[in-house]
Amino acid sequence: MRVPFDPARDGFGFINGFVNRISIADIPISTSQGRCGGMAFAALDYWHHRLPMPDARKLPPDGNPVADYIYQRQLISIVDNWLRYFHFMRTPDRPSLLGEIGVARSTREEEFPKLKRLLDQGLPQPLGLVQSRDFGGFEKDHQVVGYGYELDGDRTRVFIWDNVHRHREDVLEFSTRYDPGDRAVCHSDGRKFRGFFVERYSPRRPGYLSEGKAYRERSDDRVFVIYGGAKFWVKTRQEFEHLGIQRSDVTEVPAGSLAYIADAPGDGVLLRESGRPEVYVTYGQCGFRIPDLDTLDRLNLTAVNVRVLPRGSLAGLRRVPCHGTVLKEESEAAVYLMTDDVLRHVPDPATFDACGLRWDRVGVVPDGALAAIPVGDPLPSVRLTT
Repeated sequence: MRVPFDPARDGFGFINGFVNRISIADIPISTSQGRCGGMAFAALDYWHHRLPMPDARKLPPDGNPVADYIYQRQLISIVDNWLRYFHFMRTPDRPSLLGEIGVARSTREEEFPKLKRLLDQGLPQPLGLVQSRDFGGFEKDHQVVGYGYELDGDRTRVFIWDNVHRHREDVLEFSTRYDPGDRAVCHSDGRKFRGFFVERYSPRRPGYLSEGKAYRERSDDRVFVIYGGAKFWVKTRQEFEHLGIQRSDVTEVPAGSLAYIADAPGDGVLLRESGRPEVYVTYGQCGFRIPDLDTLDRLNLTAVNVRVLPRGSLAGLRRVPCHGTVLKEESEAAVYLMTDDVLRHVPDPATFDACGLRWDRVGVVPDGALAAIPVGDPLPSVRLTT
């Protein structure tokens, strides 16, 4: 099974090539490679807050809000999980005479069952992959996002997003039961780890994506306002006044920074353009018109949450929802999954679950709103066996 975390949609477009320079009183102390924990935590922050992931593929430099946020999350990922890494370092691979069950058994008998319970609740998790046996080997440890699993007889597989690879699914594979001759957790890219554990993690919304925050890049007079995790260009002084933005509210960021903020908002965002009454709700970066206040109420949406955008902003939304969006109309039971720009009917609850879908991630739209989207063949039905 897989939860609705898709590396192609929910992982960053750039790979983890960060260099961390640590200094005290401006005196360089050391450097380290990578921000794997920061990227894993930040991607999960986006996922939990339903923020759109930007498509930028170039590594953001320090000073860029995204790079700085990933660095902050890197530090938190280490501080919050340091004791677990230390415990795995000092614990032998195999059971000991002192009563310790060892890293290999702990991975299989404690950590994987914990991961499975959380994934069965639809929650992707950050995982700490351990190779080290002492502090000197800590740099060989790694952090990824686990979002699914497969139980296949004697072998267990965990599906992961690994930030050293771009937008692809990787796999951790290991023997289901403890085997003294087969203790390693094998990564699909060839690396081997002593074991893994589910990391301590709490979602946080990136501050640079706060609602209504305004930005301009250096050497560029254009100002953009943030709503639903996306940026919208404020083109005129009249729109500044209408949106209540003051020049003193605008934050200046390094050139190129705004490429790391998406152009279309996340799911469940209510929008209308300045000077126009029509309200839209977004799912899969596509806008669905809400015809009246009664429909707004029936969809459990609140008028006070409608964001007013500069004129012309809605033209940047997608014409059809992006791949992986799950939708249903208000009065209809049928649920559809967007696949390759077509709607595909999810025929039954077993198939819904097997696709790793969650009911709280289904976008409910007004009746008739899906009529303009092409429809493909239904998904193959999954038959449960005992």
